[in-house]
Amino acid sequence: MGVWEGKEVPFSLLSSLLEQADREQREQVWRLISERQRLDREALDTLWVKSIHVRQQMARNVGYDNYRDYRWQQLLRFDYTPADCQAFHAAVEQVVVPVASQLWEKRRKFLGVDALRPWDTEVDPRGNASLLFSSDGRTLQQQCGALFGCIDPHLASYFETMIQERLLDLDTRPVILTRI
Repeated sequence: MGVWEGKEVPFSLLSSLLEQADREQREQVWRLISERQRLDREALDTLWVKSIHVRQQMARNVGYDNYRDYRWQQLLRFDYTPADCQAFHAAVEQVVVPVASQLWEKRRKFLGVDALRPWDTEVDPRGNASLLFSSDGRTLQQQCGALFGCIDPHLASYFETMIQERLLDLDTRPVILTRI
């Protein structure tokens, strides 16, 4: 949760403001979200390191030198090897990265800015207004129900059953993180 315009707002809703045309507003939202992430970084890093040690120990316990080899076997990945993944990575670096760089440059020109900043990545560079998602669970149910009805009436009926059986929990609420 972050405080935006005097109200506590979930970051999932704040992030939709990164799609708005006002660049100053986007920067403010991005900085608010980034500051929260910075405050949580130490706790998340500690969890990450702990999970790496646990995974490595799991692999050693069943006779593997590392977690990747253990997980590879567990997922039944027999049609390609880690070396194939490394070759794919190199191909992406040689082919995709230059194309992506061209696309980022095109975005920069569309936006008319000297340099792209992190808050410039979600906005439509052509200036089309973005949709704002509702934080109200009932409204979201209605919107999703209508969408599912357009896709497939049978799918819509399944969704309607979920609503009737009260199986949905779509209202936003604060997320509470605890220190480790």
